[in-house]
Amino acid sequence: MFERIADRIKRNGFNAFTSVISAGLYFDGTQHGELFPCVHVSVNVRDVDYNRRPIEKAIKAATRNLDGVTFKQLNHNPYYYSYYIARRVDFERADELNKKSRTFLEGFWQAIHEHGDAARANNAALAIDAGHAAMVAAGMIGG
Repeated sequence: MFERIADRIKRNGFNAFTSVISAGLYFDGTQHGELFPCVHVSVNVRDVDYNRRPIEKAIKAATRNLDGVTFKQLNHNPYYYSYYIARRVDFERADELNKKSRTFLEGFWQAIHEHGDAARANNAALAIDAGHAAMVAAGMIGG
């Protein structure tokens, strides 16, 4: 399905390729996170005279009649318009996983900053415990 979407968008003159969205990545002794299939569309803003509409029109045409498939614009580069096209449920799952990993990582790195000896001693147990505590406090995991 995603290869066909990419091909349809390419026929409109835009760069599109199949890829994956990584979500919820963090390591606490176990690698957490998931990968979701998607299409990544990336277009130089000058190629469309700073107008997103032709890109979004091509994406909508390529995904027409595909229930549950949608797109999101990424805002990470001022010189390119970038989009992910994926299943709606995968975007929702990715958002949920990313909230969890951000919470863990904020607690983890805060502990490293507060207890620099943990980083220097290469002992991340304190930081991992702080990451888990942040997730418990946010109601994301049980205590």
